[in-house]
Amino acid sequence: MELLSIKVKKGRLDKAAEAFDTYVVLKVQDLKGTTVDRRGSEPCWEQDFMFEIGADEKGFTVELWKKGLLWDSILGVLWIPLSSVEHATDEGPGAWWTLHSKVVKNGTEIQGTRMPTSHELLLDVYFAIPFDIHEDLDYRGCSRGMLLQETECSQKDAYDGLLSPESGLSKQENKIRNISLELEVTLTTRPCFQPLLLLHFILVVTRWLLPFPVLHLFWNC
Repeated sequence: MELLSIKVKKGRLDKAAEAFDTYVVLKVQDLKGTTVDRRGSEPCWEQDFMFEIGADEKGFTVELWKKGLLWDSILGVLWIPLSSVEHATDEGPGAWWTLHSKVVKNGTEIQGTRMPTSHELLLDVYFAIPFDIHEDLDYRGCSRGMLLQETECSQKDAYDGLLSPESGLSKQENKIRNISLELEVTLTTRPCFQPLLLLHFILVVTRWLLPFPVLHLFWNC
């Protein structure tokens, strides 16, 4: 799942829109977000919306509606493919999008829009970067596939790090193994340590590291 952030900023409509109110509707998967009504040919909404996006989702639609006395009417529509959406850590200036009057479908699936209108919307659309991956990098400009691939690589590197001999767990195991070998040599070469043979096997089985002062005392016995 990815977090899609959409900020509906402003509009540039034809002069006929000066006398009525308009609002924007966002349709993402089965979810919908609606802005407040704004009057005039240059409405300003400045409203933020967040949606969770599945990996198989291809795009979303943006609709501009005119408020009416009895019913509302649509003024323009836009389909934005998710493949064109960048990743970013914070809000940007956005981009102007020209709305269209027709929707292109393949069966029931929307694939695009055509026939431009005289209406434009200023939208800031981006995938929000999770806090746990590369907070010090700016991902604005990266495609969706690039970040998904890098996230998978980061997860694999983290997993490999746990299995690497350089990880903390492996270092501890190597340390215990070395101490066990030293104890074994000591026990076999110094008769006074024969009663401690049982202790040596307990250390190996339980994998418990004795404090270094105790080991030093045993060695100088």
